[in-house]
Amino acid sequence: MRILDSENDQTRSEITLFLTTSELAQLYGLLGSMVNDIRAKEIMLNDDSFDHTLKVFRYSPSESVGFSSRHKRVLEHDE
Repeated sequence: MRILDSENDQTRSEITLFLTTSELAQLYGLLGSMVNDIRAKEIMLNDDSFDHTLKVFRYSPSESVGFSSRHKRVLEHDE
């Protein structure tokens, strides 16, 4: 697991996430589709006001094709 704070360009070791029931249901559905469709490598969930965004990427340590150089550094070195 890697957590990147995109606004500050820093990795984090822990986050706390607060979701409404509706947001949780959306995330559950999106994660389920990501598990079932090997082509899906990214999902994004926004709140109703689009002020907050949650991005989730599926990755493999042996394959980083399609990720930016910054994302690759996060995946390889967690920095």
